[in-house]
Amino acid sequence: MRLGERFFNPSSEVEENFVFKGSENPLVMTRLYDLLHVCHFQLQLYPFDIQTCGIGFAVPYKLENRLRLIPGKLNMTVDSGLKVIGLQWLEQKTPELIQIEVKVQRVYFFHLAATYVPTTCLILISELILFIGESILKKHVFEVSMFCFADEDHFDTIVQVALTTMLVMYTLYQSVSASLPVTSYLKMIDIWLLFGLFIPFLVFVLTIVIKNLSDEEDDIEELQKLDRKKNKIDVRPFKGEVVEQKQQQLSLLKKLARKKKLLVRRLVQITVPLVTVVFIAGYWTIALLYYHEMI
Repeated sequence: MRLGERFFNPSSEVEENFVFKGSENPLVMTRLYDLLHVCHFQLQLYPFDIQTCGIGFAVPYKLENRLRLIPGKLNMTVDSGLKVIGLQWLEQKTPELIQIEVKVQRVYFFHLAATYVPTTCLILISELILFIGESILKKHVFEVSMFCFADEDHFDTIVQVALTTMLVMYTLYQSVSASLPVTSYLKMIDIWLLFGLFIPFLVFVLTIVIKNLSDEEDDIEELQKLDRKKNKIDVRPFKGEVVEQKQQQLSLLKKLARKKKLLVRRLVQITVPLVTVVFIAGYWTIALLYYHEMI
């Protein structure tokens, strides 16, 4: 750097040159380094994670008395899936060592469109199939239900849709897991996809329970019909009171079976959507709070 005055070299020299004093004109050497730096990411909150990496520059031992590191202007570019939210020099404790702290944040909009929106639609489909097959307002023996459970006649349809939803969700889970590093812990996106697998499975199990309760009611009703046919043929005296008592017992069992089925229906139609709403609300609340560094 030419900062001081210049003057001609001695006339005894063959070539004419300008001479600068070294005390007034420092020498500056610029060199571009291309190095590979490894930063260990913690992916528990993926894809809502914020990573902090440290970069250190140290002077070799042999050059400690000849070389000094001076922090300058910082500029950094990262992959398209990340953005830099913090870049600063750390306090320089010794002249031979300088450190940089880099804070990067993941952009989750790709996963929002490619993973979260499709899986939310699949979860809603697996729950909406529980409410097909009956009218919105239907009178039962013990209640008037404003939101009715799926008719048992659609049992095969419900099972097929639930199993298909589980298959699609598992395929999506495998594709997402294959694109991420293997870790010994669950990531946020893993928790979401596992919940998406759990809901169709829960619908499948509850549909089988409802179907079994309905079959139990049908068996009691069929037993009543057979008993009536048998009593029409049997005309022995004093048989009427026994027959009537037996019919009352069967009617009571039928009412209890229907009441139990309706109770399970009501619990299912309240519990499954409630669990889904609570999970989604809690999941996104925690994710966004961590993403915006509010907790």
